[in-house]
Amino acid sequence: MKLLSLAGGPRASLLALAFGLAVGALTLSASGLGQRPPASPPRQLSKTDEEREKELRAQAAAFGRVGKFEEAQGPVREILELRTRTLGEKPLWHGRYPPGD
Repeated sequence: MKLLSLAGGPRASLLALAFGLAVGALTLSASGLGQRPPASPPRQLSKTDEEREKELRAQAAAFGRVGKFEEAQGPVREILELRTRTLGEKPLWHGRYPPGD
């Protein structure tokens, strides 16, 4: 049974080479070769913008408490403009909330 004996012959070398190639290929694919670079950190409002948003929210809430809903729209629209300008049209969390929810 010379065919079943793999010790030391050309078949053993061929088998070792195939095994080495398979392990190498699996190692390279597992190491992340070809993957995208890490994402940049999410955009955030600056401290100045956060303070401005806080002021605008307080103004809108004050208008709302006294029933001046038309006047409350101005600060709310400014907040929306500020956040859109800074964070973009679709912020990172946008996909978590499907339309209508």
